[in-house]
Amino acid sequence: MNYYALKYFKAVAEIGNMTSAAEELKVSQPAISRAIKQLEEDLGVDLFVRQGRSIHLNHYGETFLTYLDYSFSALSEGKRVVREISGLENGEITIGVTLPHVFPNLLSNFLRDYPHVRIKQYEAASGLMLEKLLRDQLDFWIATHEINHDQVETLPIISEEIFVTVSRQHPLAQAKQVALSDLKGEKFVGSSQGYSFRELTDGFCQQAGFTPDYQIELEDAAAIHKLVEAGYGISFTPKISLLSSQEKIIPLRIADYSIQRTISLVYKKDHYFSQAAKAFFDFSKDYLRDFA
Repeated sequence: MNYYALKYFKAVAEIGNMTSAAEELKVSQPAISRAIKQLEEDLGVDLFVRQGRSIHLNHYGETFLTYLDYSFSALSEGKRVVREISGLENGEITIGVTLPHVFPNLLSNFLRDYPHVRIKQYEAASGLMLEKLLRDQLDFWIATHEINHDQVETLPIISEEIFVTVSRQHPLAQAKQVALSDLKGEKFVGSSQGYSFRELTDGFCQQAGFTPDYQIELEDAAAIHKLVEAGYGISFTPKISLLSSQEKIIPLRIADYSIQRTISLVYKKDHYFSQAAKAFFDFSKDYLRDFA
């Protein structure tokens, strides 16, 4: 089975047009047509439904593409391992992060000790992050909720406290702490539904007898801080996020509940780790524990 035929098939499947795929790959359209025809003959089935100039995968094609994606990921990982073993690279680390506000500090401190290591960072929803991890497209995932999967290991690093944050002008700004039940009737600013942090804090509020009234929902922690600072509502904020608030919002301890979340390093059990990745693993554990 020809490598280039597989590459052409993947491009046509993703683009949905042979002419556009040929332009993207800088090859002739007849070359792509011949390669895909040969691939279909090798497999004994058609992989596409052809309708005029448009082309899309049928059931066989969708199934084949799924396994091809895994194969290409494994091939890419193999190239990386060989290059590192042969001394062609000083080390590369790919990391999934759900703490974008603390990652630059972690990264700058790590690179101070390992200045020649290359870092690739990804931010995505949890489902996509787990998929990348399972396909060996990530070395590590710094996760903020429990991950249950038989192919991954989860190493809890710290449990961090969750605060209520308010603007300097808010009536609660002079308080040192607040009862969760006293927040009923307040306007909230926070992350969208479906995020693990939102599910955690909503659950505690419901235990306290109310459902938070979210006036604004968004996914950017820095934007949430800005909106709280401007007085559009109050928010739940984990301890690490307060590092970037620059004292422009006021954190209040929650008096009647102990709300915490756990930060973990997550990795695939059989993943190959470079020396650089091993160094980052040890460094991250020590760095994150400083915030405990």
